[in-house]
Amino acid sequence: LTALGKEAVAACNRLGILVDVAHCTPEGIAHALEISTRPLVYSHGHVISTTPHWTHSGVRARAIAARQARGIAEKGGVIGIWPLGSQFRSLDAYAGALIDTASSVGIDHVGVGTDLLGLGGSTVIPGYEQFPQLEEILTKRGLKSAEILGVLGGNYLRALRAALTA
Repeated sequence: LTALGKEAVAACNRLGILVDVAHCTPEGIAHALEISTRPLVYSHGHVISTTPHWTHSGVRARAIAARQARGIAEKGGVIGIWPLGSQFRSLDAYAGALIDTASSVGIDHVGVGTDLLGLGGSTVIPGYEQFPQLEEILTKRGLKSAEILGVLGGNYLRALRAALTA
C-alpha cells in the first residue's frame, strides 16, 4: 500500500468501515494485515497454496495465498470463495471448496464469495435462490446449522459488527 493507502486502512478502522482486500496485491494484503486493528474481509476469490502474481492467468492471479487467508482469519476476518463456474462443475463441488477452505482457516472465517453479479453466466450460484440448495449440501456434508448460517452470511455480519465498533 502507498502511504495514502495505509492511512486509508487506519481511517477505516477508526471510522468503523470494514476493509475488503479482494482486489489487493499480496503485498497490499500484507500491509493491510499489518496496519488493521479490525477484521478484514477478502470478499470474493479463492485460496491457493502459493503466492499469486499478476502474470498468472486471470483466476489464479485473483487468488489469495493460504498463509494470508490464515492471517485474515487470525484477525477475525472472512475469506469469501467465489462460485466460479469455470472452477466448480457443480454446487456440490463448490460446497467442497467452502469446506476445504474452512479446514485451513476455520469455519467462522469462510463465506460465500460476494459480487455474484460480477460473475456473468459462469457461476454455480446465479442468484441467492440457490442458498437453500447449498445449505442442504452443507448439511449433508456434516456442517452444523450455526456453521452453515455463518458461511451463508453470518460470518460477514460478525466481521462487519466488529468493524463498526470503532
